Amino acid sequence: MAQTSILTDSSVQFTKHSMNGRNLIEVVPFHVQEMGSEQDVGNKILQYPVSSTQKPLPVVEPPTVAEYAQAIRNLGQYSQDIIALSVSSQLSEAYQNLHEAVKQTQGRARVHEVDTQTIGLGLGYLVQQAAELANRGVSADQIEYLMRGQVPHIYAQFCLPCLTYLTRPALIGYPQAVVGEMLNILPVFSFEEGKLISIEKVKNYRALLDYFQEFLDEFNELDAIAVMQSVPSLLQDARALKEHANSNFPRVPFSEHSLNPVIAAMFGPRSVGIFAMENPGTI
Repeated sequence: MAQTSILTDSSVQFTKHSMNGRNLIEVVPFHVQEMGSEQDVGNKILQYPVSSTQKPLPVVEPPTVAEYAQAIRNLGQYSQDIIALSVSSQLSEAYQNLHEAVKQTQGRARVHEVDTQTIGLGLGYLVQQAAELANRGVSADQIEYLMRGQVPHIYAQFCLPCLTYLTRPALIGYPQAVVGEMLNILPVFSFEEGKLISIEKVKNYRALLDYFQEFLDEFNELDAIAVMQSVPSLLQDARALKEHANSNFPRVPFSEHSLNPVIAAMFGPRSVGIFAMENPGTI
């Protein structure tokens, strides 16, 4: 009987294609639907509008309390402990729903809830770490402790040009968003304590690559670097970023990934991002 399982949500995106402990991970889905429809549109990112001025934006719903509760019950049949790693509570109600589900299923298994304060590749990095530790037989209490220690060491910057998407989390007003899209403004946001903070505007995607390179230059040591590409790709010369990363961090894995459908539905299909993961040295 597996001692520890890992529970997460479908905003997750793994930085590695294979890992030890993959069989210990359970993913509860977000639901992405067309406005006025209850049918999930799934991975059809190319069908997402780039602006709400074209057509209604996709509706993003987090995993429900019932879905989390069912997942906990399922995992509780063969796991004594569950490490539940959730997308940032500042971006979604997923963590709140998870917390409510844990209260409803007390006694099934011991659930260790962690608000990762990140999303996508940052969340995936933590889930991978937790799964590999669980596969090695590390105790659930120690895994929770290590994951909480890792959370502040995951950094990300996003370029989010689909500005009308950002009116839903009230990051920008609608008139300002429409004008920004008309002017092709490319805003850059930093992920800080689970929230998106506007930090810069760049003129074009060549300037964005330079900005991402400067972001990497802030670090002395990293454990992984991952790039999140829009669909279709807007970073036409992403190779330069990879070469810069390999030059500064020759032993650090660098990976490129297509945009996660949940993130695309939250922030728009032209979203681009970079994640830098430090290892605090305790894993």
